[in-house]
Amino acid sequence: MSTPITAQYENLYNNVIINRNTVTGGLKTLVLSYRNIQAGDTLHLHYEITGTLSTPLDPDASITPLPYTWDTDYTVTADDIASGKPIEFINPDNLAWTDAPGGEPPLEAKTTVTVVCPSTLEHEVGTISVPLDTR
Repeated sequence: MSTPITAQYENLYNNVIINRNTVTGGLKTLVLSYRNIQAGDTLHLHYEITGTLSTPLDPDASITPLPYTWDTDYTVTADDIASGKPIEFINPDNLAWTDAPGGEPPLEAKTTVTVVCPSTLEHEVGTISVPLDTR
């Protein structure tokens, strides 16, 4: 493969931070099309939030201890390739009302995407990391 894998969060606030408006309905991560994409490629997405978490302000917030992780796998289809659109992942957890305590560095949201081509077993990795404050 030997091509960079590009991941991005949809609708970052000011293009630099994940905020509450961004996570309403689930945080979306997009994996852009990459060179030599093939049906059958496996995408593994690992999402992690690290830092010091303040007490959630909303009892519906589903993450409490940090680090928080979420992993999912996806197999590329011929339809994905034909569409040319990014492959979309939606985090199922409620990430609203989470932030760092005052005076602490912001929480960090980091996604790592690993693409495995089954015919060669080659791996390519892409990452994105941004601050998170959804209070």
